[in-house]
Amino acid sequence: MTPHLLRIEHGGPPGTGWGPSALVDPATVIAGDPKETIRTDYIDPTTQFTVGAWECTAYEETVEAWPCDEYCLVVTGGITITTEDGAVHHFGPGESYLIKRGLKCKFKLTAPTRKLYVIFDNKPH
Repeated sequence: MTPHLLRIEHGGPPGTGWGPSALVDPATVIAGDPKETIRTDYIDPTTQFTVGAWECTAYEETVEAWPCDEYCLVVTGGITITTEDGAVHHFGPGESYLIKRGLKCKFKLTAPTRKLYVIFDNKPH
């Protein structure tokens, strides 16, 4: 093992893999019944930087303020993000996007979707 290089395994770190997730707040769901799972590949010691994968069934929710800066790569399925100015953005397999903290939007999975994510959550000191 090289301490400064981490291989991201398809099924997650050895001995961990996919597990239950509860990132979607049921109070924000406006369509569908999200069933989600997650795997975490890395969390830095400050817990501000996280890398992993998330998958979920189709659903739609309203997000008042995205809680962190998040880069995503869509692996399967599809994501539609509608910003508060009405702009509609579609992302499919192989496409990526960056959401900055605070974005108000409608977030919709148009099909069962898997995404890889990198999150920076600058926590107050």
